[in-house]
Amino acid sequence: MPNPLPDALPDALTNPLIGPSPLPFSLPPFARIRDEHYPEAFERGMAEHLAEVEAI
Repeated sequence: MPNPLPDALPDALTNPLIGPSPLPFSLPPFARIRDEHYPEAFERGMAEHLAEVEAI
């Protein structure tokens, strides 16, 4: 399965729901999350999930 992290790095700078979190327990930075961040995060998450299912 390809690693989604390199493609996510530019988006992670503007979307706190994408990419690794520097906070303890990898919690998202809730104060930075806005409504417009959710659609992109959901689409990316579903694409990653479908890629995992296809690999099976």
